Amino acid sequence: MKKPSIGFEWSYRDLLFTLMTAFMAMSVMALIITTKAQETKSINQGNILIELYWDINVVADVDLWIQAPNETPVGYSRKSGKTFNLLRDDLGKGKDTESRNQEIVVGRGLKEGEYIVNAHQFASIDGLPIECKIIVRLNRDDFSNIIATEKVTLTYNGDEKTVLRFSLDENGNVIPDSFNKVYKNLSGIQ
Repeated sequence: MKKPSIGFEWSYRDLLFTLMTAFMAMSVMALIITTKAQETKSINQGNILIELYWDINVVADVDLWIQAPNETPVGYSRKSGKTFNLLRDDLGKGKDTESRNQEIVVGRGLKEGEYIVNAHQFASIDGLPIECKIIVRLNRDDFSNIIATEKVTLTYNGDEKTVLRFSLDENGNVIPDSFNKVYKNLSGIQ
């Protein structure tokens, strides 16, 4: 019987060592990537977050309009201002098959003064009244607080309603008796 060559044993050991080293390197890389992903999730999304939702089954384009104190309103035709940015102009199910029928506006800073939140029915194929839900959140460091959840019904194309007006004091706190729904046109469309 012939003895196996010593070269084969060393080649086999080299292969195992290389595979083990590669496996350890991939494990370390996966750990680093997971840690970076967790760090990314903790980044503050903004100090004010305003969300507008409407029924996924309704073929309609509903727009969110926001005005910060002493600033120009932000909406589909003006997507950014000093305080607010519209993240996406959702055109509704008819033009976006993956739509959630949701618009989000993010604001930086908690500026003193009055904030105005409007919902505007730009166009509806269904022609039905559209019920919308608006959520307003204030974010501070690791703390998020919903200050208002409101519903509004838009009844015709071009219908714009003030869903909420509220004021913040010099420390960025909500002034409790400042909430109202007095109409102010923000879209510029009458």
